[in-house]
Amino acid sequence: MDPDLRDEIDLEAWEPEAPSAGFAERVVARATAGRRVRRRIVWGVAACAVAAAACVVFLRRTPDSGEITADHRVEVALGARAVAVLEPGAHVAWHGADVTQDRGRVFYRVERGAPFRVHTPAADATVHGTCFGVDVEEKDMSARDLKSAGVGAALSAIAFVGVYEGKVAVAKNGESVELAAGQSARADGSGVRRGGDFDSSAASASGTDEPYVKANQNLVDQIADYQRRLDALESQKKTLGARLADAQEKLASTADGAAPRSKSSLETTQDDWKRFAEDGTIQYAVPCSHDYTPGQATLDKLGLAPQDASIIHDAYARSTKRVWDVIRPICAQELGGAFAVADKLGADSCVHVVIDLERERDGDAASEAMRQVAEIRAGERSAPAASDAVNPVESVFLALTAEPGLFESDLAQTLGPDDAHRIATTQGGVSMCRSTFGGPGPRKQ
Repeated sequence: MDPDLRDEIDLEAWEPEAPSAGFAERVVARATAGRRVRRRIVWGVAACAVAAAACVVFLRRTPDSGEITADHRVEVALGARAVAVLEPGAHVAWHGADVTQDRGRVFYRVERGAPFRVHTPAADATVHGTCFGVDVEEKDMSARDLKSAGVGAALSAIAFVGVYEGKVAVAKNGESVELAAGQSARADGSGVRRGGDFDSSAASASGTDEPYVKANQNLVDQIADYQRRLDALESQKKTLGARLADAQEKLASTADGAAPRSKSSLETTQDDWKRFAEDGTIQYAVPCSHDYTPGQATLDKLGLAPQDASIIHDAYARSTKRVWDVIRPICAQELGGAFAVADKLGADSCVHVVIDLERERDGDAASEAMRQVAEIRAGERSAPAASDAVNPVESVFLALTAEPGLFESDLAQTLGPDDAHRIATTQGGVSMCRSTFGGPGPRKQ
């Protein structure tokens, strides 16, 4: 028997009376407070950090089955979803998501997915995705052990299971205990018994345990920091990938000396506006909805991180409000002051209401307003001053054609200019709506 474990649980010194109430729980709590279990806890958190990092490297192409006996601490990929860290003397064999561990100490990091099982001589551990440790030992049993466990052999396996992330079900002969992060269990000939929480069992010992508690917490913090770094690297990788694709597209489009072009761009260029100024055509792309939040597939396409979704959602809401603050009063005025009707129509319908009613009122003035907006955006005419009388059609189209730039500038404050430009000008996958109003034609000479 391990000297450390004997110091903590001297089974030979017990009198053979019937066990009192709560006997098993007190024994497990006492055992998990010992130096040996504390070492499992602290080393286990560190092993999980190592295994988490190893997942990034090893979960590419890994054997679906295999077997290994560790003569030193070693990391091994178990199929496509798991990484194990084996202590010297540990032995595992695996086939797919089924692992047999008959001895030694092993810590597992399992990515989320179908059930993943670790079979030991004492019990089975089943997970769907987590970080946990299994320690299988052989222990000489006293006469009292044999009587309590109801077994006839003098040698029995004991399995300790500790959970560091996620959940693990430990089962034996139909008896099952579900463990959450920070909990442990012991399985032996007498069944499966829940242990104490890691922190509480460490704190229940003497004051000398304080360094173990601090070390455990430090390692937990390190794991969280490593995960944040991995997330940041993945986000940077996606961003660089998107920028590379954009640069390659531009290079391909200019290979023949022509101007850069992009089939997926919603951007209206200065050259476009110069063409539009010839006949008064109006074109713009604004957010389709104020309540838009991009999904993960769209974020991946744009090279953005998950947390950027809320930033984009808020920018869409602000853009919609800016446009509506201009169009709503103009629309209501065209309808004789009926704001309630304007609210029911919404921005898109109100744009058409303003154009149609102004064309009926003075078609030439409405056409001239469109030509002037196109010339302003082409840089051929100055924008009207705040004190100038402006045709309602011109006011509406000035607001709509200015909004793409305002929307992009708003996003650039938090996401940067490159990401903001991709969101504002990428067609497909993002909720941007392009509208084109055919021009009335050149001015009559």
